Amino acid sequence: MQNQRGQFDLDYMQKRLHHGATNPSLPQCLPSVGVLKTLITFYSPLKRTCVFSLAACTTQVDTSAAIRRCAFTLAEVLITLGIIGIVAAMTMPSLIDNHNKKVVEARLQKVHSVMNQAISMAELNYGPRDTWFINNSGYDAKKSWCEKYLIPYLKVVKSGKYDNSNKFYMTFVDGSSLMTAENNFFDWLFFPGNIDNCAGNKTDNYGVCFFPFRYRPVKIPSGDYDAWNFETYAASWNGSTDALKTDSNYGCYSGSKYHGYCTRLIQVNGWKFPKDYPYRVKYR
Repeated sequence: MQNQRGQFDLDYMQKRLHHGATNPSLPQCLPSVGVLKTLITFYSPLKRTCVFSLAACTTQVDTSAAIRRCAFTLAEVLITLGIIGIVAAMTMPSLIDNHNKKVVEARLQKVHSVMNQAISMAELNYGPRDTWFINNSGYDAKKSWCEKYLIPYLKVVKSGKYDNSNKFYMTFVDGSSLMTAENNFFDWLFFPGNIDNCAGNKTDNYGVCFFPFRYRPVKIPSGDYDAWNFETYAASWNGSTDALKTDSNYGCYSGSKYHGYCTRLIQVNGWKFPKDYPYRVKYR
């Protein structure tokens, strides 16, 4: 029986536990409702001893009341869900607006950069940009020019005529698009998202879901070039930040029909929307 040394008899211990639960002279508690603390030290080959000890068990308690105290009532759950819903309804519009602004800011800066890079690369093959720029309002001329001087240097996934007009558009890999004006070839509209989701390109969406740019490397009477680079729209701008907001014709914050200066205002502000920007921006 050497190999059984140090092992304790489980049947014996179970009997002792049962005896303790039924003997009035011992603490009255059942394993199912009491707290039984055991400390078991198994057989040690070095010490050749085994120890088994039991601490006194606590008095039996009604655990059903404790369980009830730990639970939430249906009313409490519904009230909590209602509060969460109210908080979400109050904060979600602000979170969505901030996200939209971040996306539009990044895409505005990106299109400004990639368009100027494309023009510079075209110059390497075709010479100074003012020698191959055209100002033709016809669709076919716009299409041919873009396919020759721009599209080879851009990541364009789709291009063509927009809405049976003289407007030529290009859609980039990120889903944003550039579109020419109807009656000239130097004003452009940039759509951070899908063109068709911008409410038919209505004028009240300037600075909301489309943003004007200008490219016209042509000398004006002052001797300067109108827009040597692909730039944010700033025709007739006097150079002051206040005019970008309040100009009667193109001011971003004014009651003008065309909020054409909004794009330049964002650029001047480090490609960030001013904190008091008056419109709710969208791109989807």
